[in-house]
Amino acid sequence: MKTAYLLALAPVVASCHFDKLFSGGGGTRLSHDPPAGLAFASSPGTARAGQPLGLVRVAVVDSAGTPVAGADTILVTIAIKNNPGGGTLTGTDTAHVVNGVATFSDLRIDQAGTAYTPTTGDLTVTTTTGGTGSDPNGYTVTVDAASKAITVNGSVTFPGLAAGDHSVQLGGVASNCVVSGQNPRTISVPAGGANQTTFAITCTAPANQPPAAAFSSSCNQLDCAFTSTSSDPDGTITAYSWTFGDGGTATTQNPSHTYGAAGAFTVTLTVTDNQNATAIVSHTVTVTAPPVFNQPPVVTAGPDQNPVVGLVFTLSGASFSDPDHDGPWNVTIDWGDGSQTTFGTSSEGSIGGSHSYAGVAFTQYTLTVTVVDAHGNRGSASKTVTVTLL
Repeated sequence: MKTAYLLALAPVVASCHFDKLFSGGGGTRLSHDPPAGLAFASSPGTARAGQPLGLVRVAVVDSAGTPVAGADTILVTIAIKNNPGGGTLTGTDTAHVVNGVATFSDLRIDQAGTAYTPTTGDLTVTTTTGGTGSDPNGYTVTVDAASKAITVNGSVTFPGLAAGDHSVQLGGVASNCVVSGQNPRTISVPAGGANQTTFAITCTAPANQPPAAAFSSSCNQLDCAFTSTSSDPDGTITAYSWTFGDGGTATTQNPSHTYGAAGAFTVTLTVTDNQNATAIVSHTVTVTAPPVFNQPPVVTAGPDQNPVVGLVFTLSGASFSDPDHDGPWNVTIDWGDGSQTTFGTSSEGSIGGSHSYAGVAFTQYTLTVTVVDAHGNRGSASKTVTVTLL
C-alpha cells in the first residue's frame, strides 16, 4: 500500500506589489498593515501518492497573523520543502492573492512522505467454493456499507479503510451452498498495512427433479401420429418408450403407428431423463376402419327359353349372389314385352317368376333380371325368350 501524507509545503511570495492595497469586503476581517509573511488558511490534507491533495489556501498575513488585503498583482508560489526527498509537486503551484488568500486546487505529490503515522489500511476478501454442486452467479462482499461482486473462486480488495474493526459479509449465496465460519464476521484492518479474510463455501448438487410425461395424438382411420410434449425441469429427456395397446412399440420421440383393426387402444409413453428418473402417461385413442367399397349383386338369367304363345311361362335358371351380402334386395324381371314383375327378397339364391306371352309365334323377346342391394348397387343379366306354337 502506497499511502502518501502531505508533510511539508512551503508557501513563498513569488512577486508582490504592496502599493495597491485595498480594504476587504464581506465578513472576513482583513488587515491594512504591511505583509509580514505567509500562512496556510487551510492546510493540505492527507492523500495517496499521485492523488489530489485537496483544496490548499495560503494567506498573506501581517505581523499579527491577519490576512492582508492586497491587489491581484500579488503572486504566491507553493513548493515541497524536504519530505519526501526527491518528490515532485505537480499542478498549478502559483496563484494570485484574492482578498489576502491564494487558492490552489489541483496539487499532487508523486511520492509518499516518511516518518509519519498512516491512518488507513487495505482489506482483501477471498472466496473458495467446492463440493458436488455450484453457484454459477458468484457472490457479493459487503464491508461496512460498501459492496463488491466476487466470483466463486476469487478475490477483491477494499483499499483505504480506516484502521480498526470492520464488518465483512458474503451475500448472494445460493440455497444449495453453505458458508463455513462466521458470516458476517469482524476483521481488523491495521493502519498502514493490510489484512485478508477467506470465505470457504461448499455447494451440493440439488436433488434431481423427475421429468413430466405428456403427448398428443392425431388419427386418420387406422393411422395415428404421436407427438411427445414431455419436459424436464432441471435436465433433458434422453429416452422414449411407447406401447400402442395392440402389441406395437416404438422408441422414437414422435412415432407413427398403423392399427390392424378398428377399436379403442391404450397408448402409454414412458420418458427417462439424464439422471435416470422416469415418468409415465397413458391416453386412449380410438381408430376406425376405412369404408369398404360396396360391390353389386352378381345376377344370372339362366339359359334361353322357348315358351308357348298364350300359355303360362315359368322363368328357370335365374339366380343371384352378393359379395357384400348387404340385403334385403329388390328383384325386377323385365319380360321384354313391356311388362315387369318386381318383388323383394331377404336371401340370395334362385329367382323365380311366371308370365304369359301373347302375340305372334316365333317372336323373340329379351328377358332381363335386375337385383338392387340395400346400398343401391345393382346387377343385371339377360337372356332371349322365343315364343313358339304348341
